[in-house]
Amino acid sequence: MTVTTAQRGLALAILFGMIAVFPAAAFEIDTLLSTHVLDEGQNATYVFTVQGEGAGDVSVETYGPIARYLSIEEAESGPDLSIYDVTLLAPTVDEETSYAGGIAIQGENESQDHPVEMRVVDSDAVSFEFSVQFVSTTIRSAETPQVNTQIRNNQGRNVTLNVSYIFQRSSDAAELFNTTEAIEVGGSSASQTVEIDDLAEGLSAGSYYVRANFIYEDRVYSDIATLRVIEPFWTPFRIRLVSFLAIALLLLGGSWKGYQWYQEKRAEEARYVFPVDYNDLPDDEGGYWMGKVAETSKQSYIDPSDLTTHAIVAGSTGAGKSVTASVLIEEALEQDVPVVVFDPTAQWTGFVKECQDENVLEHYERFGLDPEEDTKPYKGLIKKFETEDVDDLDFTRLMEPGEVTVFTLNHLSTEEFDTVVRGIIDSLFEVEWEESADLELLVVFDEVHRLLEEYGGEGGYKALERGAREFRKWGIGLVMASQVTADFKQAVSGNILTEVQMQTKSMEDIKRAESKYGEQYAKRISSVEVGTGMIQNPEYNEGQPWFVDFRPPYHNPHKIPDEELEKYYEYTDWADELEDTIDQMEEDGEDVYDERLELKLARDKLKEGRFKMAEVYLNSLDEKLGS
Repeated sequence: MTVTTAQRGLALAILFGMIAVFPAAAFEIDTLLSTHVLDEGQNATYVFTVQGEGAGDVSVETYGPIARYLSIEEAESGPDLSIYDVTLLAPTVDEETSYAGGIAIQGENESQDHPVEMRVVDSDAVSFEFSVQFVSTTIRSAETPQVNTQIRNNQGRNVTLNVSYIFQRSSDAAELFNTTEAIEVGGSSASQTVEIDDLAEGLSAGSYYVRANFIYEDRVYSDIATLRVIEPFWTPFRIRLVSFLAIALLLLGGSWKGYQWYQEKRAEEARYVFPVDYNDLPDDEGGYWMGKVAETSKQSYIDPSDLTTHAIVAGSTGAGKSVTASVLIEEALEQDVPVVVFDPTAQWTGFVKECQDENVLEHYERFGLDPEEDTKPYKGLIKKFETEDVDDLDFTRLMEPGEVTVFTLNHLSTEEFDTVVRGIIDSLFEVEWEESADLELLVVFDEVHRLLEEYGGEGGYKALERGAREFRKWGIGLVMASQVTADFKQAVSGNILTEVQMQTKSMEDIKRAESKYGEQYAKRISSVEVGTGMIQNPEYNEGQPWFVDFRPPYHNPHKIPDEELEKYYEYTDWADELEDTIDQMEEDGEDVYDERLELKLARDKLKEGRFKMAEVYLNSLDEKLGS
C-alpha cells in the first residue's frame, strides 16, 4: 500500500501529540534493507524486524516513489516482535533510474520511518569490458609471470580504477602474491602489465591462476587467467651427470621426459581447470555422493540440508539432467527420505527397476561401482495422475521412509500440467507439518520450464515460488529439472540456492553464466560432456561454481514398458479404492486392524513389482469387504 504526503503529515501530527502525553519507548529495527542497486527485472527479498514494547501491534506502510516497488508480507509476530519479508521489485527501465521513499512503522505511542532507496540499472548497460591474460601462458620456473589487463571504457569519460590481483596455486588455492594497482582509463580503452614478483624462490612446476577484479559503482568486474610453469630439462647438474652416467642418465632422462610430456599433454587437454577450494566443498560426513570433481579423483557430495533450500537441474535435451537429478533422489532414498516425483515424461518410472542399460553400466568401473552388485531397484508405487486427483492428494500417505512414489503426468496438456502443479503445492500447504531442520521429504518436478508463461503456463511457477519460500521450515525440499535456468531462476526470486547446469545451448543461460562467473565458465557449459555439469551454491567455493562428473544411477533410467505401467496403474487404483472403503468402515466404528494389515501386505508386494502376490492379497481383501 502507499501513503500520500497529506496522510503522512496527518499521521506525524497525531504522533507528535501522542508523544507529548505518553513517554515513548523506541522501537528497534533490524534489517539489511537500505540502499540497493538492482538490474532491471531483478527481485530481492530482505528480512525486516521490529522489536520493542508493543511491536507486535504496529502497522507498516510504504511511502514515496519506491512504494509501488515494495512488497511487504508479515512472516511472524508476537507481543514485542514483528517480522516481515520485504521484497524489492525492480521495474524495466530504459536508463538508470532511482526510487526513494521508505517504510513507516506506526505503534500506539510512537512511529518511525525507515528510508529505502533503489537504483535500477539497464542490465545491458555494462560500464566496462574487462579481461586479463598472462603475457606468456607457459613459462619456466625461473621466469617472472606477467599479467596484461585490458579495459574497454564505455563511460565516455576518464576514470582511475584500483585493480586487485591475487595470484594462487591451483592445486591447493594457496595465495602467493597479492597487489592492488591503479590504472587510468582514458578515452575508450586502457591496458596495464603487472609483474608477479616478490616470490622468494621462484615457482615450482604446476598450474597457477590470477584473479583480477575491481568495483565501479557497485558493480564487480572480474576475470581469471591461468598459467603453466615447467622445469627446464637440461639443468647444469644433469649436464655434469651425463659425463659419468651417460647410459643411466639417458634412461632416466627419457623416463622423465616422457612423464613430463604426459603431464603437459594432460594439462593441455584438461577441460575443467578452474580454481576449486576442496576444503570449502560439501564433504562425505552425511553428504550425498554425486560423483567426482571433474578431471580429478576427488569425490563430490551435496549436503542434504542444502536441499531444504531447493535445487534446480537444467540442461538441453539429452544432456543428462533427468539422470543427474535421479542420482540425487537415489541418495535421498538411501538415507530413508521419502520421495514424491511428478513426472510429465514417465521416464522416472524406472526407479522400480534395476539398471540394465549397458551404456550406463560401462561407466560403473571408473566410479568404483560393480555392475553385478551395485545395481538395484527402489520400492515404490506408480500412479497415473489426473487433474481431478489433486483434491484427494494426501501427502501424509506418501511419507514412507526410503520409498518413491511416481505420479505420471505425460498424458496432460500444458494447461492441465500447470493446474496440477498449483494443486500439488496447495495440498502440501494443507498438511499440518511440524518444523524441522532436517530433510523430511523430497518433492521432484520435471520439465518445469513448461510452467513459464512463454511456454503456456498460467501461474504454476508462482506456486513453486511460494513453496520454495515456505517449505524450508518444514524440512521439505524441492528438486526441479528444466531446460532453462535464467527465466525460471528469476521466477522463484532467488529462493533456489543449489543450481546444477548441464550442457546447454540456451543463449540466455550462457549469457547469464558469463555475467555471473566469467567467459570461461560460459564456454564450458555449452560444450561439457553428457553426464558432466556445473554446480553452484553461494555457501561453497567462495560462491564460484565447480564441475562434477556425475556417477551413473543404480536404477533403470528409462521408462518401464507400457504393459507393466498399466498394471501399476490398475493395482494402485484398486488398493486406493479398498483403502477408501476401510476408512469408511473405521468411521462407522468397525475394527479394521486385519483389513489394514492385509492392504499393507498387498501394497508392499506391489512396491516390489510382484503383481501376482499383490493381486492375491487384493482379491482376498476385495472379497472380505464385499466390494
